Amino acid sequence: MAAPTQEVVLSLEDLTKALFLHPSDHPGLLLVSKPFDGTSFGSWKRTMLIALSTKSKLSFVDGSFPKPQSASPNLKKWMKCNDIVVSWILNVLTKPIADNIIYAKTARQMWVDLEERFAQVNGAKLYQVKKEMCNISQGANDIATYYTKMKGLWDELDDLDAIPLYTCASAEKMHEREQNQKLLQLLTGLNDGYNSIRGNILMMIPLPSISQVYSMLIQEEKQREIKTSGHFLADLASPAVEAYKPQQFYKGRMDKNDTFSGKITSLDQGRFNKNEGRRSGLFCNYYKKSGHVLEKCYRLHGFPPNSRFRGAEGQLLLFRQDLRILLIIPMILCHMPILLVQV
Repeated sequence: MAAPTQEVVLSLEDLTKALFLHPSDHPGLLLVSKPFDGTSFGSWKRTMLIALSTKSKLSFVDGSFPKPQSASPNLKKWMKCNDIVVSWILNVLTKPIADNIIYAKTARQMWVDLEERFAQVNGAKLYQVKKEMCNISQGANDIATYYTKMKGLWDELDDLDAIPLYTCASAEKMHEREQNQKLLQLLTGLNDGYNSIRGNILMMIPLPSISQVYSMLIQEEKQREIKTSGHFLADLASPAVEAYKPQQFYKGRMDKNDTFSGKITSLDQGRFNKNEGRRSGLFCNYYKKSGHVLEKCYRLHGFPPNSRFRGAEGQLLLFRQDLRILLIIPMILCHMPILLVQV
């Protein structure tokens, strides 16, 4: 004769929560979005336990609240809640799997049956995860995508081959060793462009956590994006600034009213005839304009005595010319988004 089932003594608060059914707790409720089809039992089990915990019905599947005795006043409430949990489990199973466990009398029996059939370590799956972890690298992915793939493999490996929890004094040391192995694997798969920050991380004592390394890699990636966009804007601004630069003044001597006198000296005439055809290939690195070279730049070495830029009036004219360029640059920067859209 089987021993009678002993009723678990629960606190009044826990008992009330376990036997309470909200109006939204109907038999057709779907606790998870994807039904279990026989694969990835670990992730499905994890999501189901979280959902049952939020409904305060976790005790019906983990064995902490078995069926009460027949004389218990809570028997009918327990059977009603148990049937609700059974229907919730069946709703998130594919039809072939649900048909095999539908005759289980309690949610606990149904849950144990699923664990015995699908929670065993699959050698082929374990080999596949290990192989993917050995071959994974950043490649063309950004840091966030690469880290997400790596962490997904870590979690899947922990589910397939879970390491038991240590309670001895070396538990913290074992956990630290496991985290360092994951960190080294993450750094190994980075592209060669991250050699500098990878070296800096490996020189830290002690090694930082995986979350801290991920944050450092994200900051490094953002800094590179800022530098790249800065060079791109500079390349766009250069032709625009050149287009807004004032045209080079006409050559020749000016009278006091800044009008061309039409008088060209023999020296000017010779210079015009000999060098005019070649000036298009000359460029001044100081003034940043074509037509002359650095050694003959008047702005650097001074203007001739008969130049219109000599004296106070000439300096004022040069100031106005430079001021015009400075006023045009903000206007170019304001129109920079339009240039980016056109490109």
